[in-house]
Amino acid sequence: MTAESQWAWARHVAPILVVVLAAIALGFLPPRPRGNIDLLTDWQYRLSDRASTTELGEPWESPRFAPLALPAHPGGEGRVLWLRTRLPPAQPADAVVAIDAVTGPFEAYIGEARAFVYPEPAGLDARGPVGVPWQVIPIPPGSEGKVFTLRIAAEYRPMGVKGTPLHGSRADLLRWTLDRDVSRLVVGLVAMLMGLLGLLSFTRRESWRVPLGFFIWSTSIGVYVVHYTHLKDLLVDMPRVSFFAWMVALPLMCIGALLFLGELFPHSRRRTFRVLLRLNLVAAGIYAVGMAVAFALSLSSDQLPRAVWLFAAVGNGLRIVILVSSLLVLVEILRLSVAGNWDARIYLVGYVLMLAFIIRDVMAAFGAALLSWKSQLHVGVLACGLAMAILLQRRHVAVHEQARRYAEQAAERAREKELLLRDLHDGIGALSSNILMLAEVGRKSDVRARQALSTIGELARKSLAELRAFVQTLDDDTISWESHAAELRRFGATLVEAHGRTFEMEVDLDTASHPPTLLSLHMLRIFNEALTNALKRPDGSYVKVSLEVRSHELRFSVKNDGEVEPGSGRGIGAGRGIENLRARARELGGDLSVDIGEVTCLVLRVPLPLKSPDAAAPALVA
Repeated sequence: MTAESQWAWARHVAPILVVVLAAIALGFLPPRPRGNIDLLTDWQYRLSDRASTTELGEPWESPRFAPLALPAHPGGEGRVLWLRTRLPPAQPADAVVAIDAVTGPFEAYIGEARAFVYPEPAGLDARGPVGVPWQVIPIPPGSEGKVFTLRIAAEYRPMGVKGTPLHGSRADLLRWTLDRDVSRLVVGLVAMLMGLLGLLSFTRRESWRVPLGFFIWSTSIGVYVVHYTHLKDLLVDMPRVSFFAWMVALPLMCIGALLFLGELFPHSRRRTFRVLLRLNLVAAGIYAVGMAVAFALSLSSDQLPRAVWLFAAVGNGLRIVILVSSLLVLVEILRLSVAGNWDARIYLVGYVLMLAFIIRDVMAAFGAALLSWKSQLHVGVLACGLAMAILLQRRHVAVHEQARRYAEQAAERAREKELLLRDLHDGIGALSSNILMLAEVGRKSDVRARQALSTIGELARKSLAELRAFVQTLDDDTISWESHAAELRRFGATLVEAHGRTFEMEVDLDTASHPPTLLSLHMLRIFNEALTNALKRPDGSYVKVSLEVRSHELRFSVKNDGEVEPGSGRGIGAGRGIENLRARARELGGDLSVDIGEVTCLVLRVPLPLKSPDAAAPALVA
């Protein structure tokens, strides 16, 4: 790797590292609730079996409880986790304890009296996934300084609570929740709406992967963001539905993004995006089967530990696949960005922001307690969604621009066909009329019949040449300059060498374009006319042809030797044929010149790309 390329990589990688570290650092910042709200950080915990309830009467100083500073996830063996803390000595009106989420069914006690149960009424006996909603537990008046206890089903890992519980008035906590979650909820809903709108860019059957991938990614990431808000539980109290929607959205996010990228960058090295898409589809299938089995097992109390283990195994396995895929996508997008791909650079800006918060969330899911429940993914989602929407719009504009070009080319072809048909009618019509008149003359006069037959044969040969040139160029859209030059060489050599003369042709092609139909046909006719007139020179010994094609111009020349006097009726410039050739050159937007002397030279110049045929061009002389 050269020093220049190393600098290009470093220039892209350094900001990415800074953004990722900043996103992770946000997880270590404590929440900053507004109003009269206390953080309940000093707790005690103990693990017990399901039947034990003696912990409710334990004094605060009991050695059976160990201290725990939240946010944290305790470890140990036991089917029930006990968490307890002392409520503040001062209590506002309408006091509540708010918990980001509890990782399983639980009961809440104030002193020894049960104050709350989730899910109601089953509590710890609930079966199947119960969701992880925001819990707001009312605290009755007179509870100041009392012990607040949580009895939580401990089969789930990491067990306990997410984040740091809060204590304060319901109004203050709702105000703080609105301040924190409105932006998250709006971004999540906007992402889902953008996904639906993205389907409107589905314009062609062969380009369905980009809008469909954007739709899957955007709606899934929107569901994911909304799931990590508290406002959803205030607006719609459906924790199980939200949990199942999150489970479905988790694998679809990566699948949608890879479907989008695989079509946006189809020529990426080693087909990275398509390989990763297949990997994620397989992982999603395993994840779906594993989750279905885990759900079935969770309905039985005896199989609950196995269900929890399977749920954690397939969930964390999918997260590993997503994380590895995300990093490989980052490497490929970086490579394309360093190579100068502007679509990759646009995507990289949003993707890096989103990836930083994805890494933070994955670390939280694996139990990095300090990262807690405070997902900031909506910031990255907004940036990445805008970047993908810009790319979708760029592709949409490109598709419409391509459709416009196709329409113009179709109109151009239609005009060319009209001119070709008119030209064919004029040429073949004139020749056929001459043949008919000569046939009538020969039929009426036996003396002139032989001469008429000879002339008819010559006219028939010209008619066949006209038809051959027309058929060769009319519908052959795949003809290249190389094959066109080869056809000119073959036709010229056959005709010239049959008259005992030498034929040479030089070809210099510097373009990847294809010869337009009208240009091909006129070149064949000009070439045929030039050779026919040159071969009328009885003293000629050679014909030399040169074809040069550049991106901006075509230059075609025909030379033959021998001296001829102007007006003698022989040679390239003789007769009315030169007017036909010049008219054809003008119809192509070019010019044709003839230099008559010891060496006679015809030169055709045509600017490329070919301009639209001029319907008002002078009619060709028959």
